[in-house]
This record gives sequence, C-alpha cells and structure tokens, in this order.
Amino acid sequence: MLNLIHRLLGIDVLKAENERLRVDLDTALHDVTVLRLWRVAVQSKNPGLGNLLPEQEHLDYAERRDH
Repeated sequence: MLNLIHRLLGIDVLKAENERLRVDLDTALHDVTVLRLWRVAVQSKNPGLGNLLPEQEHLDYAERRDH
C-alpha cells in the first residue's frame, strides 16, 4: 500500500514538473517570437540597416508566417 502511495505521489510530482517545463518553454518561445517580430519591424522601418535576421532565422520566420 505504501508503495502505491509513493508511486501516485511520484506521478503527481512528474506532472507538476512537466507542466512547469511546458510553461517555461512556452514563455521562451513567446520571447523569441517577440524579438523576431521586433527585428522585422525595425528592419522594415530602416532598410539601410540591412538584414537584421540571420539567414536561418529569416527562413524560420517566413515559414512560420506561411502556416
């Protein structure tokens, strides 16, 4: 019986940890998206600055926008 309780508590701990990691990941993805959008906005207002996005990020942004 004690083993079952420990297993159930362990599952709750894992669920809580996964939820925290999911929230951290969502927050990080949001921050990266905001930064990319800011760079695109700055670049569109100041074309003389050149491409502020590294080529790979530029492609990622274009692909994400198409979806």
